[in-house]
Amino acid sequence: MQFKFSKEEKDVFHKIHLLSGRSYEEVREVYEGFLYSMALAYLEKEPIYFPFFGEVEIRFIKDNITEDGRKAELDVTFTPNDFLKRVIGQIEDKEESDVEKILKDKIHESLNDLLDTKG
Repeated sequence: MQFKFSKEEKDVFHKIHLLSGRSYEEVREVYEGFLYSMALAYLEKEPIYFPFFGEVEIRFIKDNITEDGRKAELDVTFTPNDFLKRVIGQIEDKEESDVEKILKDKIHESLNDLLDTKG
């Protein structure tokens, strides 16, 4: 089955590709892995865990029949984890967030690696 992604979804893959240094295809494959993990968790009636973000619980309500076919109506609950709460709090308090520190370290490391290979 071929997945069709919206422009917004493709933009997310592209941003993560640029920020992570991983290929676009690798990023897409990781998200595809999340899809499989989510489906398995749903089948096992377990919450879906998203590292760095929290957990999502999905409950099926009913099927709705539309011109485009059947679409499930869902009840979705998101519970953020402590890391996400801390980072959002840091951003709102105008502090340097843990994510900014990690990103700065990653950029610094990449620049050092680049300079070492040229020198």
